This record gives sequence, structure tokens and C-alpha cells, in this order.
Amino acid sequence: MERITKWDLGSFRTYYSVEPSEKFHEHEYLDGSLVPRLETELWKAQSRIKELETEKFGSTENIRSFIRDQRIIREENTDPLVDYLKKKFVSNFEPVQLGSNSSDTLKKKMWDMESSVSRLRRERDTLEKVCEELVTRIDDLNAETRRKWDETEEEMQMLQMAELWREESVRVKLMDSKLSWKSMKR
Repeated sequence: MERITKWDLGSFRTYYSVEPSEKFHEHEYLDGSLVPRLETELWKAQSRIKELETEKFGSTENIRSFIRDQRIIREENTDPLVDYLKKKFVSNFEPVQLGSNSSDTLKKKMWDMESSVSRLRRERDTLEKVCEELVTRIDDLNAETRRKWDETEEEMQMLQMAELWREESVRVKLMDSKLSWKSMKR
């Protein structure tokens, strides 16, 4: 910034504000001295471009440092009204922050509950399959038990019939023996 105010032939403002001391005459440069002069001008232009770029970078750094300094000055020279407003803003902001924290907590709890629900559904499905298998097994066992019961009942009836036949046979033999004894006695 300081270089612009001084008289500097390399500076952007002085370069265009000063009239060129030499006018271009074609007949003077026919001998080949035009190329070196153009190269010199090109070199000057490139150096000026670099200079402007460094000034631009320096000015952005200066602006940043100025803003930083102003912020520090503002923080040092605080007004009671500003302090009151800051406290009010922070106190109003805290419930929102707590709300967002509780919202995050609720989201986490909801996610946990959803995972628990899906886990419980899987467990319920597994238990339902196990129960269905147990029901079919119990039905099979009931059918087998009924069959065995029927077989046992048939065997009991057969045994009862055999017992009755034996008793009948014993009675018949007893009657035969009585009759034969009576016939012998006579």
C-alpha cells in the first residue's frame, strides 16, 4: 500500500500516468533491436504482475489481521448492554442445545428400541417355529399313545375273554367231575 503513494516507475499507477518518453517509430527498429526491447517490456510486465499478486496476498493478510485486531478491541471494550444481551442469548440458546441433546438421546433410544423390537420379533419367530414342531411332535405322541392304548385295551379284552374261558372251562370240568362223582356214587 505504501509503494503506491511513492513515485515508483514500476508501480501500476505511475506506469500508466507517465507518458512514454519515446514514441515508436517503425523505421528506427528495422535493424532488429525491436525484439530485445519487447523482451524487456515483457519482463517488466511479468515482474509487475508478480508484484501485484504479492500486494494482493499481503492486503488479504492485512485485512485478516485488522479484523482480528478489531475483534480483540471489541471484546476488551464491552458494553454492559452487550453483556446483558449476550447472557440473554446464551440463556435462550441453552434450552435449544439441551433439546438437541435430548433429541439425540431420544434418537439413540429409538434406534435401540427398534433393534430390540427386531431382535424380539426374530426370537418370537424362532419360538413359534419351535412351538409348531412341539405341537406336531405332541400330536404324533398322542396318536401313538392312542394306538398303544387301543392295543392294550384289546389285549385286556383278550385276557378277560381268556379268563372267562378258563373259568368256564374250570366250571365245565367241575361239573363233569361232579357228575362223574355222582355217577360213581350211585
